[in-house]
Amino acid sequence: MHQLPLTGIFAPLILRYIPLVSAMRMPNNLNINIGENQCFLSNKSTTMLNPLQLDKFKKDVLIDTPFYTEGPVVDSLGNVFITNLLGGQILKIDDQSMEEWAVCKSPNGQFIAPNGNHFVCNSLAGSLECFAQNGELVKTWCIGEVDHHFVQCPNDLWIEPDGTIFFTDSVRHEGAVVGIDKAGQARIIVRDLDYPNGIVYDAKKKCLYVAESFKNRILMMDLHFDPPQVQVLVDLPKHPSGKEADNLPDGLAFDESGNLWIAHHGMGLVHCFDFQQNQLFSMESLIPLTSNIHVDHHRIIITGGLSEPGPGSVRIINR
Repeated sequence: MHQLPLTGIFAPLILRYIPLVSAMRMPNNLNINIGENQCFLSNKSTTMLNPLQLDKFKKDVLIDTPFYTEGPVVDSLGNVFITNLLGGQILKIDDQSMEEWAVCKSPNGQFIAPNGNHFVCNSLAGSLECFAQNGELVKTWCIGEVDHHFVQCPNDLWIEPDGTIFFTDSVRHEGAVVGIDKAGQARIIVRDLDYPNGIVYDAKKKCLYVAESFKNRILMMDLHFDPPQVQVLVDLPKHPSGKEADNLPDGLAFDESGNLWIAHHGMGLVHCFDFQQNQLFSMESLIPLTSNIHVDHHRIIITGGLSEPGPGSVRIINR
């Protein structure tokens, strides 16, 4: 690992502390239709959202980085890791510094398996990479053609305890969700998607949830069926510009209560979908292009930046 220098392009941890009340304001007068239910989100800019449990937040900071950031994960020791895409690095963050943990051509979404290995989508290489806990490369999957679909841009992934891999291939109109079983056999789960992006899996429901970016929606894929039964979980709010490229839901994450969190890239928002209430709650991410999110008992981590390839930002909200 290489400690990033204290000055220059990789200056570590340029912290901006954010007053919690102002940081958690929601956009005014945002209406979202979910099925037959309509959720009116905030006619007061300081309305606080119950699922966010703001009373438990202790610190909220923004970290400036030279490259646009992605793929936030936390290991069993509480270490934070992010990727920086065209920066070619997987970075490790602690309270004082940010250091290079591993190198990769274009690291995007990542997932830490139960054994501590890091699985990373190497988007421009069209491959998946596996790194050991010390940052050394263990294995590369050069996917190639699967069921007459040529994998071009692995974006995000999910690893099951038995070693099963699910990942998205982010292509306009002909994108796919791909599965690799524990024996190493790859197959197409769902094809002909318009830029599938973030992905998570609920083993109890046996359902994949996938952000279909250019359709501005979250899909639910029921794997009880073969082929899977696909339906729209939620259509997301649209950018006032009316341009598809200004919407683009990106990374997804579950929290400890089973709520689904959504990074809404072009909207600069983070959404929380409450399955029990069938409602979508939203807050400003404070990152104009919001790429991904991680939620656990201790913190919320939001990645993205001002533009691609940079500069980037990481927001860490400690509970």
